[in-house]
Amino acid sequence: MRAVGRVLARDGVDGLGVNALAREAGVDKVLIYRYFGDLDGLLEVFAERGDVWWRVEELIGDDLPPPESDTPEAWLALVVRRHVEALQRRPMAVELLAWEGARPNTLTRALDGVRERRAFDLMAALARRTTIPPQADIGAVMVLLAAATSYLVVRARNEPAFLGFDLRSTRGGERLYAAVAAMIRGALYP
Repeated sequence: MRAVGRVLARDGVDGLGVNALAREAGVDKVLIYRYFGDLDGLLEVFAERGDVWWRVEELIGDDLPPPESDTPEAWLALVVRRHVEALQRRPMAVELLAWEGARPNTLTRALDGVRERRAFDLMAALARRTTIPPQADIGAVMVLLAAATSYLVVRARNEPAFLGFDLRSTRGGERLYAAVAAMIRGALYP
C-alpha cells in the first residue's frame, strides 16, 4: 500500500503498474496477484484504506468542535469547510481529482466509490446531529457544493484565481464560505 502512494507521488497515475509497484515494494509481483487479484484489486484496496479521501470522523467526529450555533445550516456549512480543508491536506487526492476529470482510470473509479460511500455515511451522521427541513433537497445542494469546492481546490493547485476571484487567500476563502452558508440557508428555507 505504501508503494502505491510513493509511486503515485513520484510518477503519477501513469507510473502505476504491477512491475513498478512490486519493484517499489521490494516484493515479487506474484504477491500482488495472490493478495489483490490484479492491479485493479490493489488500487481498489488503496482507494479504501489509503489516506486518499477524508473520513466522516474528520468532518463531524465527536472529538471535533461543533459549529457555533447548533442549526442545520451551521452544520452543513461546517462540513463543506472541513471537506475543503481535508482535500487541501491531501495533495494526492487533489491530483487524483484532476485525473478523474481528464483521464478516468481504475484508481479514480475506485476513489469515486469510496467518496460515494463516505458521502452517504456523512449525510447519515449529519441526520443524527441535526434535523433538515423536509422540503429541502439538501442532497442536491451538497452535491453541487462538493463538486464546486472540489473543483476550486483542484484549480487552486496551479492557478491562484478563478474568474478574478482569489482562491488562495484567507479573505477569498472566507468570502466563498459566506456564500456557501447563504446558499445552504436558501436551500433549507426557500
